[in-house]
Amino acid sequence: MTALLALLASAFWGTADFGGGIVSRRMPVVLVMLTSQVVALVLLTAGLCLPGVHVHIGVYLVYGALAGFLNLFGVFAFYRAMTSGPMSLVAPIAACGTALPVAYGLLRGEHVSVVQGAGIAVAFVGIVLVSGPEFRSGFAGGRTILLALGAAAGFGSLYLFSGLGAPHGVYGTLLAEKLTGIVILLPFVIATGTLKGMEFKRSTVGLAVVVGLGDIGASASYDSAAHSGHLAMVSVLGSLYPVVTSLLARQVLHERLRTVQNIGVLAALGGVVLINV
Repeated sequence: MTALLALLASAFWGTADFGGGIVSRRMPVVLVMLTSQVVALVLLTAGLCLPGVHVHIGVYLVYGALAGFLNLFGVFAFYRAMTSGPMSLVAPIAACGTALPVAYGLLRGEHVSVVQGAGIAVAFVGIVLVSGPEFRSGFAGGRTILLALGAAAGFGSLYLFSGLGAPHGVYGTLLAEKLTGIVILLPFVIATGTLKGMEFKRSTVGLAVVVGLGDIGASASYDSAAHSGHLAMVSVLGSLYPVVTSLLARQVLHERLRTVQNIGVLAALGGVVLINV
């Protein structure tokens, strides 16, 4: 069940990223992100009315807040890196953030068999390859590399701190994460005047809401999987979303995957099989 939930998180995140990429062509990225956070918070707040759902005060809420903040930092660094350097170098570096929760999990003594360890390594390579690395795509300066590493650290921290908070309370971790995102994004949107002159089509807003539903579905699935405490395995299986996004782009938008990306898809799937042996 743990592996299934982590894979479900990848499916949700991959679908949300695909939808986010489409809707970002129609409205500013920061508004897409804010809409996603608001949708999630509304659903989580409504869920508090359900019997048996409660949030207790504890340090795990800090983990959730850190996950929300550092994820936004990662997204910001990722987009800044892509504006100053080739995407085919930035994306693979950012994908390496998965190594952070994996390393933490292994260092704290999580038991992983030799076959599962090989699966984690193969899946990790697959994640990087699906991101489409191409080392002849242009020069990347030191600033671009630092921003890409910052993105990796931000994304990896999301998996790490969500995983640390979830065993103490999945619901509270999710609430803290999404609330932190709104507290940061809303003042930014207001201060920068992003909403001025914006015309919102119903279809665009609807798609942004769907992206938000995918995001909260992914976060809930990942945190539920991380509740088991197997952070090394869960973080890798929950990081396979680039595979889903790439396959959706291929099927829906008829984009062609490069050879290295096809190899990455196969490696990621092979890694999943090994992890679950």
